[in-house]
Amino acid sequence: KRNHSSEYVMIEKQIQYIHNELEKQEKEFISDAQIVSTTISKVQIDPIFAERKYDAVIFDEVSMAYIPQIIYAAMKAEKHFVIVGDFKQLAPIVSCPDSACKDVLTRDIFSFLGINLAGKPQPHDWLVMLDVQRRMHPSISNFANKRFYENLLQDHSSVQTNRNDIIQRFPMQGQPINLIDLRSLYAVAAKTQEHSRFNILSAVISFSTALACEKNGEQSIGVITPYDAHARLIRAMLKDHKERVDSSIVCSTVHQFQGSERNVIVIDTVENHPMKKLGWLTSRNDYESLDRLVNVAVTRAKGKLFAVANKEFWEMRNAEAKNPFYDLLSYCAGYGKTISIRNNNMELYLSALKVNENIVLYPGNLDAAITSLLEQLKSAKESILVILPDSNFDIQCGELIFSELSAARQRGISIRLLAKELDELPPKWQQISESFSDAVCPLICIDDHIIWYGLPQPYGYFREKEDRNHNRIFNTSMHVAVAIKGKRTIKVIKEFLRLKNMEAVLQPQTETAGTVNLAKYISENVKCPTCHAPMLLKQSFKGKPYWQCSSCKATGLLTPDTINDYMARYNILCPEHGCRMNAGVGKFGIYIRCICGHFINPNQL
Repeated sequence: KRNHSSEYVMIEKQIQYIHNELEKQEKEFISDAQIVSTTISKVQIDPIFAERKYDAVIFDEVSMAYIPQIIYAAMKAEKHFVIVGDFKQLAPIVSCPDSACKDVLTRDIFSFLGINLAGKPQPHDWLVMLDVQRRMHPSISNFANKRFYENLLQDHSSVQTNRNDIIQRFPMQGQPINLIDLRSLYAVAAKTQEHSRFNILSAVISFSTALACEKNGEQSIGVITPYDAHARLIRAMLKDHKERVDSSIVCSTVHQFQGSERNVIVIDTVENHPMKKLGWLTSRNDYESLDRLVNVAVTRAKGKLFAVANKEFWEMRNAEAKNPFYDLLSYCAGYGKTISIRNNNMELYLSALKVNENIVLYPGNLDAAITSLLEQLKSAKESILVILPDSNFDIQCGELIFSELSAARQRGISIRLLAKELDELPPKWQQISESFSDAVCPLICIDDHIIWYGLPQPYGYFREKEDRNHNRIFNTSMHVAVAIKGKRTIKVIKEFLRLKNMEAVLQPQTETAGTVNLAKYISENVKCPTCHAPMLLKQSFKGKPYWQCSSCKATGLLTPDTINDYMARYNILCPEHGCRMNAGVGKFGIYIRCICGHFINPNQL
């Protein structure tokens, strides 16, 4: 230990010496340099720049800069100060909850100078418009030009021909504009605990599309999405893929992509059923934020653009808002190639995307997928986790899966089944399932080694109100199963679906509930979201259970999922019938009911 400690100190000294030498060289280079390129943040905080001034200062990507930052940069200029940016691109990012502060900081320099008034350009003595674009194929720039730039943007002659090599590559040869329409697929959207949205099937299709482009010779590919959670999921797929193959594909949110460009861009909009409303990021257009978001996403593409979305879902929510995402999807459908079930080319397209060993798509006929799943269930070594978001699924497939689960349980494999519509399941499924309100995806996880999405295939449909008297039904008309491997991807999916710390429980238990009641379980397993201290089970004057922080005294509602986790871990059975029980929420609060219909009070636990 002493040797390790002395070696650690020596390494730390060497690192500090190198750091000091780099600082010295940096000062020398900056003092001698005629041109210095850096960030505004470094200029503000680094002492190297404290006393320095320059003949000319050029501030690029200025639309995202705060006004005080621009003023500070201007103070460094002795003769000329040039600001370069686009008030149709992303504005400064402000997280301050104070509305007055937010109103000030979200104003960009163009609004401050009166050049941008409500999204309309105004004449100004200082303004020079750069009206010729040299990045995008005209089919791509045409959307941005019409939707955002009032037809003031011109295409340089070079982009008419020098993007042809990008356009002619698979997939979608010869098509610069493409829509992959997820209508009638079970591509459900969900939310993380932080309320960021994700969509597993949409992510798989976007990721596989990017890989197909790369496999066919394209080396400059980006995947863009509005939501950080969805970007995290695709990046996890990329990291697992890069363990096998080198890849130059990048994925990020729109905000992280400003200032960048790629030959091919895949825009994944994420939104889909069963969400009733669009998310905040894809619906609010204050400070023209949504227009700016979509403009940046589209104009990153040089030669080919894919939009991945359920166009029908967006159409239902567009109304009079003229959402730019919907306008983009309509443009792609009108001026490009559409892959959809309606066009009878979705199955063929997805079948052609089998380019990755970690992710295998099975569109249409799922016989091969079911055969492979059953073999893996037979080979399970430790645990099987099943999520059933819909009580209506293919009977024959369900029988085969149930048979293998029963056999696995007999072999001592740990099993856990989570269902959203527990009361609607067939009786034998009810006996081994528990209620889970966050069950949104049809999913089977085996040994934390592979996840199957889409099995057993749900006959899922989504009902939405068109008006007071009419409902509209959205059916799943083509089933898609996906086999997903990769430790990072599986970890992210389990985290997002709140499965990360779940234990499989249909096995002999080593613990009993004799000394661990519900109150003790909560104090040991539930932490305060504010201060992370243990939560204590309390009872209101009306006898209703709730929890309270042992430190800051914050309170919270007792959830059915917490009770179900407790009963599953300690194999708590109905005292009258000896069968499994499940917690739920009714109009009188939380209840606990066994599969035979007997109710008990949560306080009895």
